[in-house]
Amino acid sequence: MRVRVKTVLDAPAQWVWDMAQKPATLQHVSWPLLTFKPVETEEFPDRWKMGTVQVRLRLFGFLPAGKQVIEPSMSAHGPEGADDGCWLRDNGSGDIARIWDHWIRIRPRDSRSTHYVDDVRVKAGVLTPLVGLFAHVFYRYRQWRWRRLVARCRDVIDASHENSST
Repeated sequence: MRVRVKTVLDAPAQWVWDMAQKPATLQHVSWPLLTFKPVETEEFPDRWKMGTVQVRLRLFGFLPAGKQVIEPSMSAHGPEGADDGCWLRDNGSGDIARIWDHWIRIRPRDSRSTHYVDDVRVKAGVLTPLVGLFAHVFYRYRQWRWRRLVARCRDVIDASHENSST
């Protein structure tokens, strides 16, 4: 099953791209609906690194939801060879979803706003329709949290945009 959710963020694409590469942003935009705890280390790195990271998932911060492998990579090309924008991919899998192939597309809309897309393919056997429904809710929620994050960081975004324009 494939789920695609789109939004426009009122921030330059470079700022969104920088933020998307930070595990802390994943934690922020997913909280409290879903939380992630690394299995092999106490904390995530400051930025995603190539390779795999095993995490424990919790719904609402306390309901165990199994383990998941996050396998981040970055590319100029997205699913089906799309080459518009920057792409961050998590080719993950876990206890519930055998395949959780998540692509984030970040593409400038103009100098001050960004097209942001979550595109995920999930396979979870007989649970695929339920997992797909969760993915719809999860990514809509995450994008709402992204928009709130942008609004709260407005001063920082404006200052960084002014500095990069001069």
